[in-house]
Amino acid sequence: MATHGRNEMAGISRREILKAIGTGMTVASGAPYLARSARAATPWTLKILLWSHFVPAFDKWIAKFAEEWGKKERGQIVIDHIPHLEIPARLGAELAAQAGHDIVMMPARGGVHLYAKHVVDLTDLVEEAGKPYGGWSAFAYNISNVGGRWLSYPDYGLAMPGLYRKDLFDAEGLKAPVTWEDVRTAGRTLRPKGHPVGIAISHTPDANTTWGGILWCYGASWVDKDAKTIIINSKETREALRLGKALFDEAMTSEVFAWDDASNNRFLAAGKGCYIHNAISALRSIEKTNPALAEKIDIAPTPKGPGGQFYWAPGHHYAIWKFSRNVDVAKAFLRAYHEGWRDAVRASEGYNQKLFKNIPRPYPVLDEDVPKYKVVVEETKYFATAGHPGVNTAPAVEVGEQYIIPDMVAKVCKGMSIDEAISWAEGEIRKIYKKWEL
Repeated sequence: MATHGRNEMAGISRREILKAIGTGMTVASGAPYLARSARAATPWTLKILLWSHFVPAFDKWIAKFAEEWGKKERGQIVIDHIPHLEIPARLGAELAAQAGHDIVMMPARGGVHLYAKHVVDLTDLVEEAGKPYGGWSAFAYNISNVGGRWLSYPDYGLAMPGLYRKDLFDAEGLKAPVTWEDVRTAGRTLRPKGHPVGIAISHTPDANTTWGGILWCYGASWVDKDAKTIIINSKETREALRLGKALFDEAMTSEVFAWDDASNNRFLAAGKGCYIHNAISALRSIEKTNPALAEKIDIAPTPKGPGGQFYWAPGHHYAIWKFSRNVDVAKAFLRAYHEGWRDAVRASEGYNQKLFKNIPRPYPVLDEDVPKYKVVVEETKYFATAGHPGVNTAPAVEVGEQYIIPDMVAKVCKGMSIDEAISWAEGEIRKIYKKWEL
């Protein structure tokens, strides 16, 4: 699955980031959303920066929604969609110029922390929006809240359950995979029959999602709860790497070392793979191109390990620049957009997973579709961010951007000893955290 990109701070040097950040440059629903005085100040134009969604229907929906809302409020909305890999560089350029868009999508794996001094406090808006649902999840808090203030609107995350060939599993008497050991067992059985497991061990966000998650599922992490102490050298990490080595040796093939964002999608769509750890967009595509194959694919929750059930999920959230001349309009738009969240989920074909503390049921699309999609609604419980079990920080994000965890796994799978691989990873991680010390 293509999720979120490699080198999320690409195009901006660390010196430039720190310089910009260090300067500190300085809810009711219903229509109309804007105060009379704001509406009178015509014409106004609100500019929004978003990624190019992997479900094109969502981009069409939000374009229509924005156009209709802008007309009603006597203004114009311009939405620019760019590839997800370009978001961080664009944010850096706009900060340097103090100009650009009003509402901007934050880096999906980086949280709002890096931009905290440059964005508008949205606490009132976000807290009001979350009230009907018991507030917001811990994951939402981790990506959007800094020091008790909500600095971005936490819209949705991307669920990554297991997609597996139920027909192949049933033929061998295999149960739906619940643990990572179950995935290993299934792959060991099915690979000799031409149906291996497919999990990237490469420089792709999917690799971070899965292998970071496996680390956490085995009770390991690279950093402690204090967000400073490096703890990658542990018996728990060794157990996670033993699982990874066995999973590769017994259930996978070497092609995974060169996979990109879309490789596991193609792997499943070709009828080759017996299991992938991916978003439902992979299955949605197969439903359109090969309905007969799609009927053979079932969905299982993300696997768990002895230390729990987690994966490194991307989260989509939006902030308003302090330099925006349309802060009130931007806030009003976010309120209106939030009220239409069910329509947004439907436009995404269930891809967008809302980050409420209490997810309302029935959930749009997933509870309305065939029964196998119902399990996806629960996946938000397993979302975690860089730095887990602590908070999301810039060095934790860079560990992901440098693909330290997948590289550590790859070294073991290619023959390096577990101790040597951990020692290498520990050295690289310490370098990153030292670089970010101010």
